[in-house]
Amino acid sequence: MQLNRKDSRLYIMNGILLTVTFFFVRICIWFYMVSLYAQYKRVTFIGAMYILPKICICGTAFLFLMNLYWFTAIFNKFLKSITTLLKGKKLS
Repeated sequence: MQLNRKDSRLYIMNGILLTVTFFFVRICIWFYMVSLYAQYKRVTFIGAMYILPKICICGTAFLFLMNLYWFTAIFNKFLKSITTLLKGKKLS
């Protein structure tokens, strides 16, 4: 059942919150975790990538690419809803 409320403020705010949260939790966390590991091992960020086991690098790269794909899909959907809204629909 659809309520056809894609032009409501709640829908827009939910889209913004989803996009921002997904970006920080799924994309930025990877860089943060590698930097923490680099500090723990007392190496540079790039150096941390070299000392990780190869299976960890492959698994992390695969998951990172999947998250990047989904973030791109979420972001494009968000931009589409914003541009549709700005073309003439009013917020209710």
